[in-house]
Amino acid sequence: MNRKETKQLRGVIMLVAATMIWGTSFVFQSRGNELTGPLTFNLLRCLTAAVSTGLMLKIYPDHTVLKKDHSVIAGIISGTITFFMTTLLQLGMAMGSPVGKAGFLVSTTVIIVPVLGVLAGRKQSAKTWAAVAVTAAGMYLLCSSDSSGFAFSDILILLSALASALQILALNHYRDSIRSVRVSFLQFLTAAVLSLISVILFERPVSIGSFVLTALQPAVILAVLYAGVLASGLAYNLQIESQKVLDPAAVSVLLCFESVFSALAGFLFLHELLSVRELSGCVLIFLAAVLSQLPAEKLLARFPGSHRMQMKAR
Repeated sequence: MNRKETKQLRGVIMLVAATMIWGTSFVFQSRGNELTGPLTFNLLRCLTAAVSTGLMLKIYPDHTVLKKDHSVIAGIISGTITFFMTTLLQLGMAMGSPVGKAGFLVSTTVIIVPVLGVLAGRKQSAKTWAAVAVTAAGMYLLCSSDSSGFAFSDILILLSALASALQILALNHYRDSIRSVRVSFLQFLTAAVLSLISVILFERPVSIGSFVLTALQPAVILAVLYAGVLASGLAYNLQIESQKVLDPAAVSVLLCFESVFSALAGFLFLHELLSVRELSGCVLIFLAAVLSQLPAEKLLARFPGSHRMQMKAR
């Protein structure tokens, strides 16, 4: 295994670890919604993440030599997107989307990334569009019912997935000119400032004292520490670091494993069960996410006669 392959393997391990943390964090986010307002919980989460990554930045300063350092602009852009991504997800779960369902809806990021690539002028294969169609069918089974279409909470989570896709592309754009921990710190500091504004405007806490008392509840502290330190501070830093060696397509397909961990966490800790119809939708979304990234040409090359078929096509 050469140096490049070793770095890529390390990137894969880091990103899978991040998806496991994120998938499990849905349980804590759901619990946080029961104890505080969704915007307040998001503020506490982002503040905690900013403090933890700020300490990491102080203890382990990054002295990487860069030709151009775009960490500040990347952190602000990513932080703005992170605010919308986490807020939409938190609101969607507060409005009733179960943990497992939310996780699978978020995994549609893997399809949104190549679709956004089309808008940027990149051509996509028939395989990608087939995966989009399968995902649409999966979402219909997962989110619709006999009496109504998509719930508003489902739409909010899909918008969160769109924001996640935009964040992947933004970080990829600056991948060679950023310092991971610095970007992570600025990202959560920006998200925390925007979250504070949203709390003042929409949740209007009675007083600073009541806000502090809410934040100091043991259950709230546990949920905030997990979502803020592990799911935000650590996991997002792992994502940023892994994106330095992995391309966006590989990142997006690995991120879909978050849905598996969220479904398992919802079942183990919250005893959530999905209907056969909803499970079928989950399976379709997951398969579409994985299949959309399989190297079709390499797979075809394994079959006898495929080389001749490719030559004829040319």
